Amino acid sequence: MHLCKHQRLIWTLYFSMFSLWFLACSNPRALTDLQAIGDTDTDMDTDTDTDGDTDTDTDTDTDAVTDADTGTDTDTDTSTYSASDSEDSESETVVEEDTEAPIIAEKVNALLGTMSLEQKVGQMVQGSTGGASPDDVSWWMLGSVLAGGNDGPNSGVDGFSEFAPQSWAAFTDSYQDAALSSGANIPLLFGIDAVHGHAKMQGATIIPHNIGLGATRDPELVEQLGAVTAKEMAASGCHWTFAPTLAVVRDDRWGRSYESFGEHPELATMMTAYISGLQGALGDADTVLATAKHYVGDGGTVWGTSALSSGNDQGDAVMDEDTFRAIHLKPYYSAIARRVGSVMPSYSSFNGEKMHGSRYWITDVLKGELGFDGFVISDWDAFFQLEAPGDELSYNEVVTSANAGIDMFMASFAYREVIGFLIDAVNNNEVSMDRIDDAVRRILTVKHRMHLFEHPRSQSQYLGDIYSAGHRALARQAARESLVLLKNEESLLPLSPDATVCLNGSGADNMAAQTGGWTLGWTEPLMEVQGVTIAEALNDYLQDKSGSVVDSGCDVGIRVVTETPATYAEYYGDSADPIHDDSGSCDAASGCVVVVLGGRPLDIEGVISDSASKAVVMGWYPGSEGGSGIVDVLYGVDGANFTGKLPVTWKIDTWDSPMNYCEADQCGDSGDHYSDSANPSDGVLFPYGFGLSF
Repeated sequence: MHLCKHQRLIWTLYFSMFSLWFLACSNPRALTDLQAIGDTDTDMDTDTDTDGDTDTDTDTDTDAVTDADTGTDTDTDTSTYSASDSEDSESETVVEEDTEAPIIAEKVNALLGTMSLEQKVGQMVQGSTGGASPDDVSWWMLGSVLAGGNDGPNSGVDGFSEFAPQSWAAFTDSYQDAALSSGANIPLLFGIDAVHGHAKMQGATIIPHNIGLGATRDPELVEQLGAVTAKEMAASGCHWTFAPTLAVVRDDRWGRSYESFGEHPELATMMTAYISGLQGALGDADTVLATAKHYVGDGGTVWGTSALSSGNDQGDAVMDEDTFRAIHLKPYYSAIARRVGSVMPSYSSFNGEKMHGSRYWITDVLKGELGFDGFVISDWDAFFQLEAPGDELSYNEVVTSANAGIDMFMASFAYREVIGFLIDAVNNNEVSMDRIDDAVRRILTVKHRMHLFEHPRSQSQYLGDIYSAGHRALARQAARESLVLLKNEESLLPLSPDATVCLNGSGADNMAAQTGGWTLGWTEPLMEVQGVTIAEALNDYLQDKSGSVVDSGCDVGIRVVTETPATYAEYYGDSADPIHDDSGSCDAASGCVVVVLGGRPLDIEGVISDSASKAVVMGWYPGSEGGSGIVDVLYGVDGANFTGKLPVTWKIDTWDSPMNYCEADQCGDSGDHYSDSANPSDGVLFPYGFGLSF
């Protein structure tokens, strides 16, 4: 089965390449017509771009494994999800005629033929806005910049705050204007970590983190959320998001667990629908470029192999290749079938080999075997780690990465050095001009697919869609569907609107705890996050009901605990013992519901066994509309019920070695495994796929 599909893809690529060669040979205009792409100089003042793929339009039927259990269950139902109940997860690729591809190829080849080495190398380098000004973009001819970590506009415009949509638009346009004023006249790709909505922009619609989206089992909704994110990004002038993360998390102690859709490759495969939402008909003004990351195996690293922490972020995935492919490579088939425009390799290693230096995995497997025709963007300075972890960049690291297949270097503050090393490498015959041309051709092709030459600047017509009623409604729906009911004794839920309520705990009125990392900053928000907290939503709901929120002497209680710390990102989140803060109390007459906010399973055995805690809900990081979504389901507003299912196994001892649900070819990695979610192994508190409803 696999061989046949690969044969079809190979023959399709051969036919496409022959067609483009024939077109170029038969049409001299392919070498001379530059009018559609702008005048190009060959001096040092050029603009660079990092994404140009030669496209073969593919369409894919990916498995959408959904949970049909949306009816009414008793509170003793332990309904679970099993991936074995779904269809085969590997996508069938249907190749369609791409009428735009020959036109784009003609434009790209014409432009490429006029570019100097310096201009080409510039397209292969991305700087950070924290270290590269608009003037630097013009001088060094950079093809891309990113606003990474805490970077963003340094000041507001027209009375708006610095991270407001209008300020972002002015900021991104200033970089774009610099690129378009350089000799090459090639538009800039502006990248950003919009990983759960355009959450680095103040006032954006913030959706649940991926771990919560995995709990929804709702790829159609996830695709709609991708479109919401794309439109809000387009309004601010950001063309490219470094999302989605397709990591299959196998150890929940990992600090990036919440960026994963879950522990089974079926979930990540299903949720590649987010790519279709982001990219849409790529080229429309309200679409953006997606990134499948972190290729490949970032979720499978072994605890204790990280050079940055005592944990596993950026560590080593140790297993045989068949298991590695079955677990971690699988989602990329679907991402590429959806024509994702960029792929980002992982900081991590596979059996000791750094992914950023692996020609086998990047060129042979990704670009060859899987047929990826977009461009490969490195992670932030990840190529610095090829010789030894540290902050010093070497010539050899750049050469190795380029020859491995890195097309664009996310060089943060070292963009000048990378440009110099690449030019030297070509002059030293250590990186071929064919490799340079391949990288630049991929970058320019993607820019043309995006119609970036036609609409490079921010799209102000979409400013009114930011945090609009429609966008908020979808985010609220996602929050509702992501909630997982773990316990409901004595049918405490749904709560009665006539009951008095005690609301407490650190997460009760805490927007940062609802949104988590990568929100208006990196590890924690730099400013106030707009949204609806649980306290605000509860008071709003009860304002015309008989019930009310009181300080004491209540009928029922809502206690909201948060993970410790409440927000984190990357290796800062590696934790040998993920716990909650045990905030608040449960003193209500009829008991209370405990809502847990966090990015992964925590040590809640004490809460589960507590007789006063009649109900327990996992809320994940539900986003800006999480407060409303949680209140909707706690009260069964308009028939709302719990439909979320655990995307990961919840162990009794969260500090212990990993435990994962797996199927036959997915059980060869480290840790313990079970293959029957109805009868899980000892040590499992709640199995993968567990979730109650009223």
